[in-house]
Amino acid sequence: MKTAAATQHQVTVSAAQDLSSSEYQNVDGLRYDDGRYATFVESIRDTIVPPERIITDAVRTYAYGTDASFYRLVPKIVVKVHNEDEVSQILVQANKHQTPVTFRAAGTSLSGQAVTDSVLMKLSHTGDHFRNYTIHGNGEQITVEPGLIGGEINRLLAAHRRTCGHEQQYKIGPDPSSIDSCMIGGIIANNSSGMCCGVSQNTYHTLKDMRIVLLDGAVLDT
Repeated sequence: MKTAAATQHQVTVSAAQDLSSSEYQNVDGLRYDDGRYATFVESIRDTIVPPERIITDAVRTYAYGTDASFYRLVPKIVVKVHNEDEVSQILVQANKHQTPVTFRAAGTSLSGQAVTDSVLMKLSHTGDHFRNYTIHGNGEQITVEPGLIGGEINRLLAAHRRTCGHEQQYKIGPDPSSIDSCMIGGIIANNSSGMCCGVSQNTYHTLKDMRIVLLDGAVLDT
């Protein structure tokens, strides 16, 4: 005769988040406009950037709702910035009105880093801004703004070698597959690597210093 032992199963179920609420939450998909975005736009329009560089219409914000990945988050606002001073002032207002900001350079990310359903700040959208650079010495170092394309920087270094007659040819460390379309701002933000550089010559291992705009608008030059 077999006796069956009684067993007891205890299951703990976590309460699910109520996604039906229209209250603003700083979570992707739950950043409902409770008036803060309209207030943010009013705080930067004309005083910081002209109206033509602030996008809020449904068609164009939808177009900016994806990058090279398969993710989609439609931004409430797209702001096209031209210089560091604009970035600094806009971040102050974004912090004041609690409207999170995502930066976008070329938008070649395969993992959705350049999409948001809040404020999208677009750099170098015309190819005329954030493109200054300085080559140091024989090309072993180069200081660049975030709007320059990775492959373009390598060509600038190659031209510098030819013009100055230096023996050694230098290039930037990271060599992502999108190097001829991705911008240095995105390369640094993502710590890009590549087939040739591996981890020893990736972005973080070949970066000497940075100039960073903080949330309160302060500029830190390391």
